[in-house]
Amino acid sequence: MEYLPQHLQQFPPSARKAVLLLFAGWLILLVSLYTYFLPGYDLIRFVIIGVLMCFFTYQAYPWARVLCLVGDAMVIVYFSLIATQLFRVGRLTGALIASVIVIVFAASGWFLFVRESANFFKTFRSSTDDAQDAGGNGR
Repeated sequence: MEYLPQHLQQFPPSARKAVLLLFAGWLILLVSLYTYFLPGYDLIRFVIIGVLMCFFTYQAYPWARVLCLVGDAMVIVYFSLIATQLFRVGRLTGALIASVIVIVFAASGWFLFVRESANFFKTFRSSTDDAQDAGGNGR
């Protein structure tokens, strides 16, 4: 996986997929909100939340995994309701966009929920902090 940043290459496959799907999910969510669901609406809060969630998950903080699972669940519930309502009224384009958002966030949540990812997020920060303390200080 030479095309991925070195930091992301250290992640196990399930955590790597979760992070990439999280990035894709937020990108799709923000673009669809801006172009389809809320055109002209100030989306700065959504952008800040998405960037922070992606950043802290990419840095593999254990609490970020939990935060993303809760955020994924909220997005899934909200956009499932939107997709259902749009299907009912016959707006298939919006329903399809909302369904794609649900699928991407559900996949991200699934890969974050897998035991391999859970173990990785519990141990990665402490192992990298210990390695930096052992080799980096020298004082």
